[in-house]
Amino acid sequence: MLVVRSGAANGLHAPEVCMLGNGMSVDQMQTRKFNVGNYRYLTVNSGRRNAVYWMQSEKTVTDDFRKRLSQFVFGGQDDWVMVTILFDGRLNLTELPDDMRSLETLMFALQSHYSAEISRK
Repeated sequence: MLVVRSGAANGLHAPEVCMLGNGMSVDQMQTRKFNVGNYRYLTVNSGRRNAVYWMQSEKTVTDDFRKRLSQFVFGGQDDWVMVTILFDGRLNLTELPDDMRSLETLMFALQSHYSAEISRK
């Protein structure tokens, strides 16, 4: 798992670029929905691995870099965290609810962090 926090407009890039640069093949990518936003689901190395990523601000959870940039420039959301998780095996979030709950728990923990940080200001 890699978590990157950035307050720069161009501070984040698509994790699949790093995967490709490290010799991994990205077979498929698709946007999937969480209860609070979207994440990107990737099949890597001929389906032997899976990965997920999303970007999260205080108010937005998305896998869309254009939406993040729009919210950064026009929405006043200039503090973002990007979470990328590469799994050593196959992942089936539709049939393994514990895996999905773990991802959602991480997402809600980040949301709690933002809320606590805002209340300290």
